[in-house]
Amino acid sequence: MILDQLLYFSDNQQVLADGISNVIDRGSNAPVLANYSPGFASDLFLVVQTGTAFAGATGLEVKLVSDSTADLATSPTTHVSTGVIPVANLGANKVVAILPIPPADYERYIGLAFDITGTGTAGTIRAFLTQTPGFWRKMASVNPPARN
Repeated sequence: MILDQLLYFSDNQQVLADGISNVIDRGSNAPVLANYSPGFASDLFLVVQTGTAFAGATGLEVKLVSDSTADLATSPTTHVSTGVIPVANLGANKVVAILPIPPADYERYIGLAFDITGTGTAGTIRAFLTQTPGFWRKMASVNPPARN
């Protein structure tokens, strides 16, 4: 997986209540175009992972939003969402979502909105954009050993 430090929204950010991630500023001259795709030449994916396990809350929804202001509070547009993820699925060091980023009208500022259900007592998120998401697959324990 190829990662760009400028495309990180969260790097083990504690999420105990509703809030936002770091915000990417596309610049004052960034166009707001129908069907604008942040990935340009190829698909772009939002990867959401946990760092420390979540506790206290009952669920978490992560939404990729864009807005005309950096606090993502004026009139945020949701472009993609994880839906509510139960805390039972938010254990330590888990990939919880790999979502393709759709073409749409993206405003100047892009970030993540965290909507937590209940009151969190623990939990961190690592989230970023990438063109090459990694896919982990559990292999059966009876797989033959690799050949030399």
